[in-house]
Amino acid sequence: MMNTAFGKYQHLGNLQSFQRTENGIELICEGDVKVILTFYKSNMFRVTLERPGYPNDLLTSPLVDRMWEPVALQFQEEDIHLRLDTKDLSVLIHKMPCRISVLDARGNVINRDDPGMGIGWDGNEVRNWKSLGNNERFFGLGEKTGNVDKYRREWVMWNSDTPAYNDKTDPVYQSIPFFVGLHNQQAYGIYFNNSYRTVFNFGAGNERYSSFSADGGPLDYFFIYGPQISSVVTTYSELTGRTFLPPLWSLGYQQCRWSYYPESEVLNLAKTFREKQIPADVIYLDIHYMDGYRVFTWDKQRFRNPVNML
Repeated sequence: MMNTAFGKYQHLGNLQSFQRTENGIELICEGDVKVILTFYKSNMFRVTLERPGYPNDLLTSPLVDRMWEPVALQFQEEDIHLRLDTKDLSVLIHKMPCRISVLDARGNVINRDDPGMGIGWDGNEVRNWKSLGNNERFFGLGEKTGNVDKYRREWVMWNSDTPAYNDKTDPVYQSIPFFVGLHNQQAYGIYFNNSYRTVFNFGAGNERYSSFSADGGPLDYFFIYGPQISSVVTTYSELTGRTFLPPLWSLGYQQCRWSYYPESEVLNLAKTFREKQIPADVIYLDIHYMDGYRVFTWDKQRFRNPVNML
């Protein structure tokens, strides 16, 4: 389970050195801990943490395999921070300790690491604390219970078969580690590229920070700036892929419940729709068609000839 005793965490220390890359910068902090910041677009960059002695196997399967064009970057080193500017945003990297802040083109703070905690770890566990913005609100995470606004809740990403749930139940069926933050009429998105059990805290139990964390794997996230929510989601879908146009039959009426079996009941249902002249293009079969609830199998007693049902 996730460690909630923050005092056991080590936190990213002072910046020791840095090296520019074609589309970003590599930071070396105390303890030879490396932070790599890479721009993919003028409004999107990636942050990854590398620690000595820990694997850094980054997930590639959720991401679209494409060549991203170079991003025009301006770089400045100042006394207390490094600065990377694109046409859409500025990234400030504070030196002591190493913390990341994101500003819009007018210098307004969009998002920033919590000054005291920032990026931290405890063994395999990794976490990034972010300062809460003024009246900041949070949306996303896929199929979750409760309000559309996820503020003041903590959310777990761990797919769970929870058939009977209420507006407080979490986790449930689906895990999408992407959210949109909104404050001062500006939107940003964070996609946490980690397949371990992860937790998103959006101000639960505090008024200081939000955070995202994982039981293991790398700290690896993409930051996307809007400022409109639509722009954030457009860029996110460019990163992870867009849905194909649906087939025509899928736009028709679809009949579903838990559950239709045996085969004769399904065929009788289809016949009744036709007799009553109710158009129906899809009938769903739930878990009772399976052999022992195992996917890609058929219960031969309930469904003797599935092919003939087509």
